[in-house]
Amino acid sequence: MVFEASMASQADAFAKEERFEEAARYRAMSAQARLQSCGIRSHMDSDEAVADLLFAIYYAQRAGETTQATSLRNTLTSYAWLLQDAAYDALQDEWSNSTRACLVGLFEEWVGDAHLFTGSAEATRYYDRAEPWYRIEQLRARDDVLPCWNWGAEPQFFEALRAFFEYLEWIDPETADAWNIRDYDSLFFDRLDRKRELVDSLRVQR
Repeated sequence: MVFEASMASQADAFAKEERFEEAARYRAMSAQARLQSCGIRSHMDSDEAVADLLFAIYYAQRAGETTQATSLRNTLTSYAWLLQDAAYDALQDEWSNSTRACLVGLFEEWVGDAHLFTGSAEATRYYDRAEPWYRIEQLRARDDVLPCWNWGAEPQFFEALRAFFEYLEWIDPETADAWNIRDYDSLFFDRLDRKRELVDSLRVQR
């Protein structure tokens, strides 16, 4: 399968028409094509496949396909861990001039989001696992190293964040209105705290 950016766009078009089952399928196809195109390594396209899968999980939940959503969550978890290993390996070689610690943390957070989307309280555990990696990056920040927070400008980060906000608008519109997506691309620790609170509130609702 050859990757085409139009797959993700077509998925979002289906979602606007509330054809969520088709939207989930196209986002999953987009993720598969990205990974086949660039392999399992830490690279923008392969990282962005995780964002594709987050959208696919959200769309499957909207379609009422909870079994499919859980299966996609498991797929995302497997891919995220493989990509995380690649980022961790790069971190060992490039510690002095790399923000890979941030990326390792982001993969933990994204797995947490996948659990959140499927109603699993396990999300909190992954948010907790993400935080130390962000702390590491914060402590070692230097003028000649782009700070962790610059990940907010990367497409794979923003797409994953957009998937989270679309999910949030679906399940809790009032909270979504109170949060500003532009703040959450840089306020990493505040974002994790809010996500933990969201997990707890959803557990109460269920």
